[in-house]
Amino acid sequence: MVTQTLARKKSGTNFNWSPEEDEIVRLHYKGVVESVRQISQTIYTKFGITRSHDSIVHRASTLLLTKNICTKWTTEEEEKLANMAGKYSTSYICKILGRSVGSIQRKCHDLNLSRDTRQRDGWYILSDLPHIFGVSFKTIYRWIDEGKLKGTQYDGRTLKFSRKNLKAFYCRWTLELSGRNVDLLQIREILCPDYKMDY
Repeated sequence: MVTQTLARKKSGTNFNWSPEEDEIVRLHYKGVVESVRQISQTIYTKFGITRSHDSIVHRASTLLLTKNICTKWTTEEEEKLANMAGKYSTSYICKILGRSVGSIQRKCHDLNLSRDTRQRDGWYILSDLPHIFGVSFKTIYRWIDEGKLKGTQYDGRTLKFSRKNLKAFYCRWTLELSGRNVDLLQIREILCPDYKMDY
């Protein structure tokens, strides 16, 4: 029965999880990117089945493995974050530390770290905007094409955006933001760059 199920999976006709795969997820899932990669590689090696990152995380959730996973930050991780915050984008920091965007945002808030990669000169690049506004690149390009979001070209091909232009966009087109995945700390820094929070 298991062999038939695995054969159907390989042929793409059945995507149900086998008990053996569930056991691998139970053994190795830790709630971080590296553990998901390990699960994916193990399943592929043993059964020749490719499981995506999202598929594995969803399966771990179905098996109730994600409910109480809260990986504590180590001192080493906090030091790495302090060195990277303000220099690299949130998505890059997520990849390096194997943490979610929300986890990075909360820890930066707790440590009073700015994630504004353009804080010194007041400019943002295109890759910063999806993380700030919580939308896709496609949506950002649509806003640019519609004239809602104004950018300046430099070095011949790269768009950059001033804090003033982002503030104007936010104030004029607030309803364009769904409210989901919006980086409120970055928005605050755009709207009120001189505001300092008391912790």
